Amino acid sequence: MDASARRAGQGRPAVTPAATSGEGDVLRVALVPSTTAADAKAPLGEPTSIQGCFCTLMAQTLYRRVSVDSIVGGQERGFFLVRMNAGDNDLDTHLKQLPADCLASLRQGQAGVIFDHSGEGRPHRDEGSERWHATFRDLEISPSRAVFLTQTRSYASRYADWCRRQGLTEQVSVLNYDYHIKKFFTKSWQGNDQHLSARLQHFDARRDIEKQFVCLSFKPRPWRIALLTRILKDELWDDGFISFGGLEQERLTKFEDSYVWRSGGPVHHFRKLPIAKESEQQIEALAEKGQILFDRFSGTIGNSKRVSDLVLDMHSDLYARSAFSLIPESEMNSFRHRITEKPFKALSNLHPIILFGNFKSLPLIKRLGFKTFDRWIDESYDEIKSPAERFRAAYREFRTFLPKARQLVLEDGQLRDVLRHNLENALITLPRHYEETIDRKLCRKILRAVPLG
Repeated sequence: MDASARRAGQGRPAVTPAATSGEGDVLRVALVPSTTAADAKAPLGEPTSIQGCFCTLMAQTLYRRVSVDSIVGGQERGFFLVRMNAGDNDLDTHLKQLPADCLASLRQGQAGVIFDHSGEGRPHRDEGSERWHATFRDLEISPSRAVFLTQTRSYASRYADWCRRQGLTEQVSVLNYDYHIKKFFTKSWQGNDQHLSARLQHFDARRDIEKQFVCLSFKPRPWRIALLTRILKDELWDDGFISFGGLEQERLTKFEDSYVWRSGGPVHHFRKLPIAKESEQQIEALAEKGQILFDRFSGTIGNSKRVSDLVLDMHSDLYARSAFSLIPESEMNSFRHRITEKPFKALSNLHPIILFGNFKSLPLIKRLGFKTFDRWIDESYDEIKSPAERFRAAYREFRTFLPKARQLVLEDGQLRDVLRHNLENALITLPRHYEETIDRKLCRKILRAVPLG
């Protein structure tokens, strides 16, 4: 199919929507009201807002918000929806805090409960599952009344393995949902070809590239510090647009000519990495960079302004002024874990990517309809289980791709076709797929997992 046909919207890969949900397929959810338990420092849930929950991003026809009273009173059959914060993985604590009438409905099999952790991706821990099931036993509630939503791809299998070892047949249903990815593509969906055509025309009109790469790394996580210090060591900082939130908040005091870093902070954990010695001498140089923020500001973290997302409209031109992106994910684990919205910002802005992320992340990106760049970049780094060796391999590909990226992006027709495909997938195909298929399937999975009597 030629470019003009694609831009006209002809021959677009079909998105087969799931069957339209009848009333019986609609999730009825009640956000659990705040309650103050004697052993709790923070209230449970947010009674006045459902923002930040997975169903906020779903079509209104897929769920209906009902009251807690209508469920516990028997007028409705539905789910109590418990929103879990990003750093919170204590399902047992939230379960204990449920009001007594909600617990009674669960005990009697008249309701289910959804613990929504879809904004985060914590790995499974055996001790956490032990606490879950001990709490279910103490409250005389079957674990099969609960659904746990998480970004973590390995959570369900590891939890099921733990249950098998314990001889447990009744289990919490663990399902995946990527809140931040869906939120990102919800923003980007334009719903027509006019915006796509304008973006492609802008891309085709480029004749020069100012810098080689983009690297957005606001929070100073250990593996990001490893990447940034390595870039400094190799004197490549000025070749890219690099954002960084700074290390100021981690610095405690100055002692003679060196800084003392907070025990337990990102710098402390960076120095525990097996690759730390290769670039730790650049820590002070990185600290001196301070905060480097691009684009608009929105909100604060502590006393620091927070950099906003570089979204798909043209208010930011960093991507148009550069050739490709380094993606420092939130973590680099030795198991298949998760992807966040970070790679998609670059893919949606016509950039090739090199990913510093979790083991076997690239297939998760391809599963969402994007094409990656194995014709131009050796992407076998993604299949290396050791985080340290995967980091080294990805960094070698960065150094190899760096001197030829500008010419390839401007002149290689096959590469440019892949970039155009990714833009179309981001603007039109994938948002439709979420709306018409992925979200509907999730609703049905939840309803099948916890039958409502």
